[in-house]
Amino acid sequence: MRTPDCDSRSPKILWGTLCGVLFTLQAVAQSVTVPDVVTLLLADAEEVLTSAGLSPVLENVGCSDEYPLTTILSQDPPAGAVVSPGETIFLIMVSGPCSVTVPDIRGMDFDLAEIELFNLGLIRGDLTVECSDTVPAAHIIDQNPPPGTLVQAGTSVAVTVSDGICYRVPDVVGMTLSAAELQITTAGLVTGAVLPVCDDRYPAGIIVGQSPPAGTAVEPGSCVMLQISTACLAVPNVSGLSRTSALQAIRSAGFAAGVVWQECSNAIAAGNVISQSPPAGTDAVPGSQVDLVISSGGCPVSVPAVEGLSQSAAQAALTGANLTAGLIIQQCSNTVPAGNVIFQRPSAGTLIARGSAVDLVVSTGQCERYVTVPSVTGLTESAATTLITATELYLNRIDRQCSDTVPAGRVINQTPSTGALVVPGASVDLVVSTGGCPVIPDVSGLTQEEAQSQIIAAGLTPAILAQQCHETVSAGVVISQSPAPGGSTVLGNTVNLVLSTGPCNAVVPDVTGLQETEAGPALEAAGLVVGQMSVQCSDTVEAGRVISHTPAAGTPVSYGIPVNIVISGGNCLTAPGVTGQPLGDAQSALQDGGFSVGTVAQSCSDSIAEGTVISQNPPAGASVAAGTSFNLVISSGPCPVTVPALEGRSKAVAEAILTVGRLTVGAVTTACSDTVALNAVVGQSPPSGTQVLPGTAVNLVLASGPCTVTMPAVTGQTEADARQILLAAGMSVSTVTYECDGVPKDEVISQTPAGGVLVTVGTQVTLVVSSGPCPPRTISVPDLVGQNQISAVSWLVSSGLQVGTVTQECSDSIAGGTVIRQDPEAGAGALFRVELECHQVFRRHPGDEVIAVHGKGQAMLIPFRDHVIGVNEVKV
Repeated sequence: MRTPDCDSRSPKILWGTLCGVLFTLQAVAQSVTVPDVVTLLLADAEEVLTSAGLSPVLENVGCSDEYPLTTILSQDPPAGAVVSPGETIFLIMVSGPCSVTVPDIRGMDFDLAEIELFNLGLIRGDLTVECSDTVPAAHIIDQNPPPGTLVQAGTSVAVTVSDGICYRVPDVVGMTLSAAELQITTAGLVTGAVLPVCDDRYPAGIIVGQSPPAGTAVEPGSCVMLQISTACLAVPNVSGLSRTSALQAIRSAGFAAGVVWQECSNAIAAGNVISQSPPAGTDAVPGSQVDLVISSGGCPVSVPAVEGLSQSAAQAALTGANLTAGLIIQQCSNTVPAGNVIFQRPSAGTLIARGSAVDLVVSTGQCERYVTVPSVTGLTESAATTLITATELYLNRIDRQCSDTVPAGRVINQTPSTGALVVPGASVDLVVSTGGCPVIPDVSGLTQEEAQSQIIAAGLTPAILAQQCHETVSAGVVISQSPAPGGSTVLGNTVNLVLSTGPCNAVVPDVTGLQETEAGPALEAAGLVVGQMSVQCSDTVEAGRVISHTPAAGTPVSYGIPVNIVISGGNCLTAPGVTGQPLGDAQSALQDGGFSVGTVAQSCSDSIAEGTVISQNPPAGASVAAGTSFNLVISSGPCPVTVPALEGRSKAVAEAILTVGRLTVGAVTTACSDTVALNAVVGQSPPSGTQVLPGTAVNLVLASGPCTVTMPAVTGQTEADARQILLAAGMSVSTVTYECDGVPKDEVISQTPAGGVLVTVGTQVTLVVSSGPCPPRTISVPDLVGQNQISAVSWLVSSGLQVGTVTQECSDSIAGGTVIRQDPEAGAGALFRVELECHQVFRRHPGDEVIAVHGKGQAMLIPFRDHVIGVNEVKV
């Protein structure tokens, strides 16, 4: 029988059904049902799956306390799934039990114990080594978890392994040092530090303590530190003695000078001992150190809060705090009662020296008035200055600061804040933006010159923080920088650089303790040179020998770098205090003490008399060598103050500003001013910005009025009234001319200079006054028809006539702006004016289409002698 062609398009339904059955049978023949291999061993499972035409693959392993090793725990796809022949079946088999009993490996060899743990699926964990008198070396002493513990496979077991028999510290207390050392050596140990102690229970030379204690199990070769009894000495009492006397007493008693530091004291004079350690009378080892605390003088005191107190109460509070009242400034206040303190300087809580002065601002009572501080934040500097001055305030100080949000030249902040009520003349401080804040450049790897150039270009200041050797960075190149690059900072801030000196091909030798003449050759032998040499006192290092050096011994450096050396100048002396003494007395005191005077500088002081020492260096009480040079700063007298800018201020405000600035008002004169209001300051002497002594008188020049005035308009006034008006304005009448006119008799026709112009006071004015009407005269009217308006007006004026009414009309035949007719007609006699009628044209904009406009305009009637033409105003 022929197999039907299922692809042929048979019209018979039977063929279609038969084809579907054949396809189904073919599909069934090409699929496999997955057999169940779970609980079979791996080898059996692989055989079953391969026989079914499938591909077994071991995907993973797992533990089981129920099934033996290699038992299949799961399969994927599961049993019963229908898959294609050759499909991969993933298997998971048992690799061992899930829980394991920890074996007992104590006493076993370490290697065998590790094998035992591995075979059971466990891991050797932390390893501790201890000595043991019972367990041989390399054998297990202990284990954790202990034997028999049920744990998960893979658990770590920590072990303790013996490294052999234990070495124990012998008991040597009560022995001599030699006997103790023999015992320690015999025990396989080493004698460590031997410290002398004072112990009255044992004779000198006997061991009184040991560490570790006797019986302690230790490693072989361990150190045993000992304490040995020595004769006891009583520490002397040096409290209250001078530093020099105290050190001498300590050495005489068989002790050494220890640490000496300073503290302030209100009871102990500067340079004397406040306390000692150990205390006086304590039994101590001969040669041991005695530490001292030396007085640096009186302790600073905290300024009491006196604001709001009466002046007398404030002064009493200052006296009680060992301070004095300084400058007393009187100032009005709308909030603080008269006689009470408004403000103090320094502020409450500030620590200052005893006897210092505290300045007080005392209320005189209610102010006549106060002003509100305007808001100038965000304004330009000039606009802010103008507004502050206009508010009768004083621009005291302008600080400049970068800002990434406020444009350059504009105000970032102000003090006092907006809306604050202050007296006229109060000062206002501003912070003005310099523009965006500079970004710190990255200069690592650049040469010193390149780095400094980039830092300066960024508006910052370069500084060399240190120089050190470096194996990879060439000499003169930047190793690192601080602050780090990329951040924003304030204009002018410092960027510190660490520069390379080149490879680390030398090591600084230890020259401490050498003579000055020995230190140089030792450094040169190491390839280095002597840098700066300074002298410092020392109670322990002999004069002329090296106390210390920088870099320190052992520091890797580059060949040829300088090493700075500190040379001992001998025993330390206490620097005397000469502050508050006249210069001559101070110089004598220093020279009598074996010292010299170095530089003498001057500085102003409001509290210390001229020629008196303000400060000294080294300070009083410092430890210094004999012959040390002392630099002194002496008072040059009171500190100068800056004369404020007073121009434009009222006299009252100027006086208030001078009082606050510790100055006085001198001579007051007047002068005219076109820019300054009446009675405001137009000049001052000394000028603003001048440095003067407190209390200096500042002369003021007040505005007496404007120097230039507006010329009064007197046209139309009678001659008598015009003269009075001009004289009242500070003018004078020089010449009067009389002319006939249509203006009533004795009225002013014109003036020179004209009214409304600015002139100086005392300017002479020329007047033209009417002498009455002029006699009538007849003028022949010219023919203006056909002329443009400008020409027509010129003709009228030149003929002595006036322009009358101008009427506008449109015309299809006459050009715009041309006269159509006139009244009176040409040739008629006229006394005053002539009427014109013309055609006016306008454009809305240049180039627009011409628009004829009907309209009328009234020309101004101007006296013909002035030759001024009236202009029509035409509305469209």
